[in-house]
Amino acid sequence: MPKLRSSKRSSSSPSSAGGGGHQHKAQLRTASRRPKSQHKASVASSLSPSVDDAEEAEMLLLTPEERRARHNHNVVEKQYRNRLNVQFERLLAALPTAAEQKADGDGPYDMDGRARDSCAMVDEKRLSKAEVLDMATRRIKALEKGRRHLQQERAELLQNVDLISNSIGQNWLGRAG
Repeated sequence: MPKLRSSKRSSSSPSSAGGGGHQHKAQLRTASRRPKSQHKASVASSLSPSVDDAEEAEMLLLTPEERRARHNHNVVEKQYRNRLNVQFERLLAALPTAAEQKADGDGPYDMDGRARDSCAMVDEKRLSKAEVLDMATRRIKALEKGRRHLQQERAELLQNVDLISNSIGQNWLGRAG
C-alpha cells in the first residue's frame, strides 16, 4: 500500500484539518517508488521483464469493460488510501509534540523512570502508521489516567467540603444553643 507524502496535498493538510494546533515536524513514512539501487534495478531488468511490461501485456488481454472496471476500482482504492492517509496525518497533528509531552510529564520516560520507546518521540522522524497509532494509544491512556486522578481528587475535595460544612454547622448550632 503506497503512502503519500503530506507535502503533495495542499487542500487537506493536517494543520488546516482542525487538529489540536500542534505542529509536528514528523510526517508519515512514504513508500519509495524508485529502486533502492540502480545497479539492482538494471540487473533485475536484464533477468526478467519489468512489472510494467507484464501489467501492460495483461491489460491488452482484457476487454474494454474489464479495463474500465479495473481502472474504476484502482481510482476508488487510491481515494480510500488518500482518505486514510489524511486521517493519519490529522491524528498525528492532534498528538502533542515531544516537547509538549515533556512539559506535560508524558515524555519519553514512564512513571518508574524507565525509558520509553524513544523512536516515536523524535519530531524530525518520518513515522509509520503503526507508530502514529502507538503514540495515540499511549496519549489516550495517559489522558484516561489523568482523568481518573482528577475524578478521585474531586471526590476527596467534595468530602472535605462536606466535613467543613458539617463542622461549621455544628459550631453554629453550638453557639446558638
